[in-house]
Amino acid sequence: MKRFWVSVAIVAQVVGVLYGDRVFSRFDPSSDPLTVALNLRFDVNAVAADNFFSPSVLFSADGKRCFVNFPGSDAVVVFDADTMAAIAVLFVGKNPAQMAMTPDKQTIVVVNTHLADNAAVVPKLVGSISLINAKTLVARTAALDKVNFSLGSNVVFTPDSQTGFVASTGTGEVVRFRVPEGTEIQPRLKLAAGSRPVNLAIARNGSFFTVVNVGDLTSTTVAAQDSISVVDVATFGVRLTITPKEAHDFVATHNVTLTPDDAKGIIGDQGSSNGVDDNVAYVFSTGTGEILKRIALGANVFSTAVTPDGTRFLVVGSSELSFLSTDTLELQAQLIAPIDLFGIGGFTQATNVISTADSSTAYIASPGSDLAFRIDLNTNSIAAATQTSTSSAGFGNSPFLVALTPDEQQVAVLNFGSSSIDFLRKTFAFGVPRFYSDKNHFTNLTLANVGTAPTNVMLEARAASGSPFIESERTEVSNPRSLDLSPGRSAAGLASVFFRNDPVQSPLDGSILVESTQPTLIGYFQISISDFLRRKTDGANLTRSGSFSLVLPVVRQDDAFSTELVVASPGTNLNTAGVQISLIDMNGASLATVSDSIAPGGVLSRKLKSDDPNVADYLPQAIGLQGAHLVIISTEPVNALGLYETADELSVLPATAPSNAAVADGIQLAAPQVTLLGGYRTVLSLVNGSDGGSDTALVLVDDKGALLADPQVVSLSGSAGATLDLADLFGLDGSAPISGWLGVYGTNSRMVASIEMFGFDGKAFSAYPLTESSGTDFYFAHLSQGVDFSTQVSLVNPNNQGAEVTLDLFSAEGSPVAARRVTLGPNARLSDSVSALFGIPSQEGGRIRVRSNVAISALEMIVATDLQTSSVVPPQSTP
Repeated sequence: MKRFWVSVAIVAQVVGVLYGDRVFSRFDPSSDPLTVALNLRFDVNAVAADNFFSPSVLFSADGKRCFVNFPGSDAVVVFDADTMAAIAVLFVGKNPAQMAMTPDKQTIVVVNTHLADNAAVVPKLVGSISLINAKTLVARTAALDKVNFSLGSNVVFTPDSQTGFVASTGTGEVVRFRVPEGTEIQPRLKLAAGSRPVNLAIARNGSFFTVVNVGDLTSTTVAAQDSISVVDVATFGVRLTITPKEAHDFVATHNVTLTPDDAKGIIGDQGSSNGVDDNVAYVFSTGTGEILKRIALGANVFSTAVTPDGTRFLVVGSSELSFLSTDTLELQAQLIAPIDLFGIGGFTQATNVISTADSSTAYIASPGSDLAFRIDLNTNSIAAATQTSTSSAGFGNSPFLVALTPDEQQVAVLNFGSSSIDFLRKTFAFGVPRFYSDKNHFTNLTLANVGTAPTNVMLEARAASGSPFIESERTEVSNPRSLDLSPGRSAAGLASVFFRNDPVQSPLDGSILVESTQPTLIGYFQISISDFLRRKTDGANLTRSGSFSLVLPVVRQDDAFSTELVVASPGTNLNTAGVQISLIDMNGASLATVSDSIAPGGVLSRKLKSDDPNVADYLPQAIGLQGAHLVIISTEPVNALGLYETADELSVLPATAPSNAAVADGIQLAAPQVTLLGGYRTVLSLVNGSDGGSDTALVLVDDKGALLADPQVVSLSGSAGATLDLADLFGLDGSAPISGWLGVYGTNSRMVASIEMFGFDGKAFSAYPLTESSGTDFYFAHLSQGVDFSTQVSLVNPNNQGAEVTLDLFSAEGSPVAARRVTLGPNARLSDSVSALFGIPSQEGGRIRVRSNVAISALEMIVATDLQTSSVVPPQSTP
């Protein structure tokens, strides 16, 4: 089982937009017309598992060209980073191992190791460097005598790109050369006998570089101990040597990473490879050579890196990725590496870790599990995990190295075993937390691309366990599905049609992951329960964020109502979510707590009181309870919603994450649509999400901004809740219906509120959470106006100034249909049907865009003309 557990507590409460990663393209030399006949290989022999050095992936300054070396084929291939088509094959020296690009981005230098020549009983001590012009792709190879480069011998340059340095491991020397001419600069720097220098790291100002000396294990001299040399560039002499006093073991893959100010360096210590038990990282002063700290980490500490902002060291071990403060040198967090089915550690000596320029994100690949991980450096946690190969052959397809394109929009993942490179791009993750496809339950799905660029949408239906449904003798499904939406285009229909599923013969039950290549996707899902006598339906918007803390403000469990709690993991990573669900009564007392877990991409869906005698009640304490609510706390970001069902109706209410604003800031919420009396009933639920008390003023307002009743104040103690029938609260009676909007003004910013609307003597039932604002530019993803359904739009201006509002109606194909401009006075509301607003008799599908000069609140409601069902469609905005 592949898992990536977080070993530190997460303190953030709310996560913003969720992202996934997807392999969008691959460079595979075995299928490219220019390279297919060359049998290009990364490996230098037939045993992939013995290679702990990865080839290199480099990009031209504009990101258009990608360079990759094939040590097993004596070649460097240049290919187009957009089309994945090979541009040129450059034959260089034997076994090109490490590549580096000069700071001016003009030249790529390749270190050719000539392995067979130097592996002889009497090494020939030959090697070469190749220089590739990044623009013309002309390659020149310069042979060098009496050198013995290792697979880990890398090149560093002076800031002016004129001089390069490389370690000749077998001869114990550092070689200088002129980059433009490719000629060596004599003399060489001869290090102490048995030093065996390998990896170099140069200071940003070019004044010095460090050399990792892995030592001659056959020597017993003190000079042969593993050490780090600090070399002065101007004098080309060793300034100081750093040798830890404890038993230690550096190997050829170990590198030194310098802080941005070049004052500190860090190196891993793979102690277990030489009978040394300790596996640590050493941090040292580059000025004095003093070991500043010896930090115990875990088994086999490999490569190191530093975030561009200089605040954290990232250290890769065979079983973990460690985060260290560069200031205090304390361990901040560790992510435990995945272990494959054979018990092989997820990282190897060839694994590297890279960070984005803003130090918010890191990437690392796991050859043991064929996964690439995106790390959120703000929370030190996994944000996404992506399968990079379709094979389960262990090291046969193992991804070692990762590299960012210059624009940081793609991540190149080098698959060592298959000699290919995958390109991952960030996707925007959405979700349908509850998905049905059977003879009585079904899910409708509406997707719309409201942007100006095309988007590709991937839909993946997942079981409650988080596993994708797959085609089998017992399951009929086409999964995942890819959908291209041009700008403005909408797609709508039954989820069973999207997935080519027969609901009767092959029922499905779970959730849907929706991934888009553009952030401009909006969507709505509708859950329906249908039999011969009735149809119950309601829906909600696609989820596009996850939270660690959620409140479901309504619990209805009695003879008339049942409540089903749905908690879903977005599934963009491999972390199991540990959830704690607490039932809180109206006074703020906790009556019961249930602990549960949700697999990555999975869904927990349980009725508080089960109607199946073989399934235990989930929270039987909720039966008959008035004014209660649920609090969901999770170790991973999750979504949650409540499904409320009666004999005739179904309602869907998404849970709400309490605001992170300071409690004293207060909160202003709006319910754009409330209808009272005359067969209509509106219920407000309030939850005080803080420990302190709160006062909430409730104001009922008509379309012109006038009060419909005297304002009321509700006081709630910490964690308390209230369920209020608005007609009773405001002392309204009579038979004529009253329609308006409700303002909710609380002294507590962590107030959560929702509205339940019961229409037509309870036969139409829908709910929606209250929000502070819909914003100034937002959409309604779906509408239905015609013989069977009517769509009503309600817009509220809760401000003390007027609002100029523009409404645009689009068809499902994205074409403009009609537009309407209205002025809303202070505290005024506009509420009318789509037919009346735009002067059209009917339209099925499409969307509405609303723009305003000030932030307003809005809501859309789709009502069946037979008055049997209604669904609220909340507004959506794009990042």
